[in-house]
Amino acid sequence: MDGFGDIVTADTVEVGTWVKLAGDHGKEFAFVIENGSNDPTGGFLPPTHALAALAIGKNLGDAITVPQPIGDQITWTVAEVKHRYLHAFHDVLADFQTKFPTSKGLFSVTMKEGDLSPVLEMVRKLSERGEKALDLYVNAGIPFQLVAGLFNENPIAFAVGIPEMDGDIRTCLGVDQEREAAYTLIRNSERRGIVLDAHAAWTVATLDVFDVIESSLGPIYLPQSALDSLITFRGHDDIRKSRSMSLVHRGGETFRQEHTKETTEARDQYIDQQIDKIKKACTVSPVAAPNELSPLESMILEQCGERVFDAVYLCTGGRVLLSEDLLYRQFAKQMRVDGLWIQAVLMEAHGRGALSAQRYADAVVNLAFLRHGPVAIDAPLIRLVIDNDPSGDLRTLEALARYIGSRGADYVSHTGVVQEFIKATADDRTLDRLVRQRSMSILLRKLIRHTEHRWPFLIAALEDQLGFDDGQYLRGWLKGHFLNPALTSLARRRVNAYVVQQALAASRLAADTSAERAMPETGGTTARTLSAPTRSPSISGRPSLPPSKRRKRRRS
Repeated sequence: MDGFGDIVTADTVEVGTWVKLAGDHGKEFAFVIENGSNDPTGGFLPPTHALAALAIGKNLGDAITVPQPIGDQITWTVAEVKHRYLHAFHDVLADFQTKFPTSKGLFSVTMKEGDLSPVLEMVRKLSERGEKALDLYVNAGIPFQLVAGLFNENPIAFAVGIPEMDGDIRTCLGVDQEREAAYTLIRNSERRGIVLDAHAAWTVATLDVFDVIESSLGPIYLPQSALDSLITFRGHDDIRKSRSMSLVHRGGETFRQEHTKETTEARDQYIDQQIDKIKKACTVSPVAAPNELSPLESMILEQCGERVFDAVYLCTGGRVLLSEDLLYRQFAKQMRVDGLWIQAVLMEAHGRGALSAQRYADAVVNLAFLRHGPVAIDAPLIRLVIDNDPSGDLRTLEALARYIGSRGADYVSHTGVVQEFIKATADDRTLDRLVRQRSMSILLRKLIRHTEHRWPFLIAALEDQLGFDDGQYLRGWLKGHFLNPALTSLARRRVNAYVVQQALAASRLAADTSAERAMPETGGTTARTLSAPTRSPSISGRPSLPPSKRRKRRRS
């Protein structure tokens, strides 16, 4: 057998096939032809058996005549031929839920002719199951690799499906201190090696940056179980030689996705290429769990699979973990293993000149498309992405700008990035004016999308640093998006009033502090200071008037 294609396309009866014969007397007889087997009641016949010998070499639909000692001869027709393994697989599928009621992964659906509602209902239930799994990752703070193990899913397939369910793969916190700590870890690692989990290996392969990872951190290691996950992620789509489809349930609706032979082959070829890159770049190693495990580790391994921490256990001898799952790295940190994410390694390499600006920009844009975030962005990166946009409609900038103004963003920092880009390109004649304005529009829209009523303060801070022409464009952009530019002026006045108020308060505090320091001290007591007496309107019974008014009253 050369591959799965031989198993599926068994059209001729031979040794190793399962055969169903239909007799002209209304009966059926099915058996496997196998050397050394002679168990007609169990469904196994040797090739020397009379019926098997007559059937060998026949094709689907051919007839076999068997003489009988008494009575008329019986004619059998070859009704079905399968490879014995395929027959065994179909037999397991037919009775799987009955034989293995507690197992996961396979289920059956009974349908009436023309009624697809049972299938659609099962698709809906599977979709709800996927939403529950995503909720465990997004809201419950469980690493997606553990969630995948808990739901008996392939970790790479689960991670790839997170963006499809409108989720992001959280790679980091996105703060300066975290990046500085990552740079320090890279410098202190002394290239002792790095271990990749299955999803990180897949991502690095698709970005084609194994050389950068190796130059920064040394030899690359991969657990054997991670390679196994990659192979199962590819699956055995070569057994599907004909057109197929899948059903997806989202937003209360079920959608059909058709797969042609060409698209299936293209997918397989792409995955094979990435697996070949991984095998060439990585040292694949079997992993044994430590002899002593914490109670939490034991529980996780029991519930989520005994291989979910293989990448962590392989981090020995000063090796660092590379994982795009922030939560997984946090678990590893509790197990005294330090970790990094891909963009941090790329940024460090780019900063020391080991990675060109173009390769860095391409990799970051791909991470943004994959929704690995938050993605660190600056003005030079934005300009490079605009200059090399292959779509012509700034689709790459749209993907990158997704991480500007995201929920929980540091708006001071993000406003500064947008401001820096606008100022840096204000007098740049090499950038098309319309392209620049479209880029500004994308950045502005992303910056204020989650600010609700606070957007005027961001726009006011941004506008204060812009030239006249860009200020005019900004006000026109606000009107075009049904936002009142006058609110930015009001916000600016409120900010200025607040700044003045805080400055006066600070000035008074400084004056009071200076006065207290100037007080003479005598015998441990503070001397009293004299103050000019003030006349109270309530005491005199007369209103307090300016001196000029009081003089006029006296003269009168």
